[in-house]
Amino acid sequence: SAESLSGAELTTLLTQNDSEVFINQNYTQDIVITGDDIVLSGEGNGLSARGEALLNTTTITGNIRIEGKNVVLQNLNFIGSGDKTITFADGSENVSFINCVFTAPSGHADSMGIMGNTPRALVRLLTVW
Repeated sequence: SAESLSGAELTTLLTQNDSEVFINQNYTQDIVITGDDIVLSGEGNGLSARGEALLNTTTITGNIRIEGKNVVLQNLNFIGSGDKTITFADGSENVSFINCVFTAPSGHADSMGIMGNTPRALVRLLTVW
């Protein structure tokens, strides 16, 4: 079930391997995922992003840095705080975004939703808008 977590508690869970974290509140902070086999999930209606019907109830306002392997982010809204909302560290790989919505931050209309220079990073985008 979804948990109400402080920002510090969320940060701690994302450092622990094999964590499955369900959140049901908004966060305004940068997120760093250092653990392997992490699932970070909000709640969403699962409808089509193409038809702009996809609605998620959890928004993360801040940048996301992924350092772990086998990471799944699903049913989340992302509003970056800079020109690179998602970045990948060397060694990150097998990352999936499922039913996620990316919105450019204020003042960064030309921002990139996802940025990385790791050739081994495999990113799956499933119904991302």
